Amino acid sequence: MLRSWRTRFVGFFLLAALAAAPTREARAVDLKAGFARGDITPDRPVPLAGYGQRRNRPSKGVHDRVWCEAMALEVDGASYTVVSLDLLGIYAVVRDDLLARIDKKYGVTAENLLIAATNNHSGPGGVLDAQRLPGIRNVPALLKRFALQSLDDSTGSYDAALADGMLGVLAKTVEKAHDRKTAARIGFGRAQERRFNRNKVDINGPLDGDLNVMRVESTSGRLLGVVANYAITPSRVSWGALQITAEIPGFARAASRRALGESIGFLFFASGNTDAGYALKENPDEPEALPSGYDTVDEGPAKLDLSRAPEGTLPEADSIAKTFEHAAAIGDGLGGAIVDLVKRTKAGPVSRFEWRYARAAMPKGSGLYARFVPPETEFETIIVDKTILMTLPGRCTMPVAINLKKQARRLGFDQAWVICLANDYTGEFLHPAPYEKNYRRWSGPKSSAGYGPEVAPFIEETLLSPLGMRANSYAGELIDPSTAITGQGKAVNTGAKLITDLGRVQRSFDDLLRAV
Repeated sequence: MLRSWRTRFVGFFLLAALAAAPTREARAVDLKAGFARGDITPDRPVPLAGYGQRRNRPSKGVHDRVWCEAMALEVDGASYTVVSLDLLGIYAVVRDDLLARIDKKYGVTAENLLIAATNNHSGPGGVLDAQRLPGIRNVPALLKRFALQSLDDSTGSYDAALADGMLGVLAKTVEKAHDRKTAARIGFGRAQERRFNRNKVDINGPLDGDLNVMRVESTSGRLLGVVANYAITPSRVSWGALQITAEIPGFARAASRRALGESIGFLFFASGNTDAGYALKENPDEPEALPSGYDTVDEGPAKLDLSRAPEGTLPEADSIAKTFEHAAAIGDGLGGAIVDLVKRTKAGPVSRFEWRYARAAMPKGSGLYARFVPPETEFETIIVDKTILMTLPGRCTMPVAINLKKQARRLGFDQAWVICLANDYTGEFLHPAPYEKNYRRWSGPKSSAGYGPEVAPFIEETLLSPLGMRANSYAGELIDPSTAITGQGKAVNTGAKLITDLGRVQRSFDDLLRAV
């Protein structure tokens, strides 16, 4: 089966292999770039997206504003668009609505657009009309009812007026970025930053500490914008905080703009289902120390343990305030690291630029969530000289992202980016061992891993085999499958506990379908 999938994608990724091979010096491409940002903060209370425990409660005020940021590129006359937005996720149906709103003269299509969310767990919800999801249409009525309720709880009930206004801002932001294009040059920088994140599956397991930046400047040397990529999930602010916030990426963006200029563009992309660190570590090589008041590595602060919060209650106000302080501290630190790296990064002309897009027929998973994921989804691979950017339409656990980067570097790429939650949300992408050991009862990624345990080998086959790498390589190199999950409590087979009374069915569906 994997061989047939691989065959379908050889043509898609074949040209990517050429980027890693030695070639004669090529001419510089004609490159233009432009940036724009738009304020997508609602002007009224709306449900927040990120945590089902909020049960669709409306927001109460704004802690800091949420934004969309766009970078428009023109390479030898061809246009491309990159968008980052402070939301939980982006679904293909919403992306398609955006494409319909952008003026056709800009030539923006699914094939030349990369749009990704920061996975913000405290941003506005209500943008997704879940009734339109491909997997919702043909499921039994009772299953659909519970699925829609769970989605409403975690992403916010659909608000047509809110969605329309946000799409309008997004479309105008993209158009402005294209209108502002000017002759530009690009540089890439990479550093190891292990102070701000942790492996969510195993604290002693592999840690993706790559901090990647793209510096975009005019041909005269004026900084136009920054694109950053780091493995972190913005879920440090408590679920009980009903204020709208851009979370860690927003604080990092503010710190970067204070240092580099308020007018610069700033796009942030997450990589993987990865927790923010519990403490800012002075020595990133030392085991992570948990501050006072934290239960275990898995549970976090006792007062904010989501699985133990009584139904309908919120954490205490002082605990909520502390989570904002902690998110701000991590964001400020991460922003400082981005600034330092941008200042060290040199921009220059680009000799090679490739943007590859394809729709992929995905492996068929089992279990309830497999009913809701689309049979096809989208991948993009972008090559800029010796840097490769790979997009995934969902979240991947750390071993999957680490291995993609590791194998890409072996091919000769200086930098490898993994950009998650890009162009669609189709759930979690897991290595087979963590899939078999659902390491968390309430928010374990297995509960939304609809493509099953074969998806990680599938991704490796489609993205890396055409580049010359062997398949299924990370099990022996990065993690021992027999000890992949340690200290995380008992595994739970949620798919086997569904036939009882309606109350238990409701809870089971919440476990399976909540995308947090």
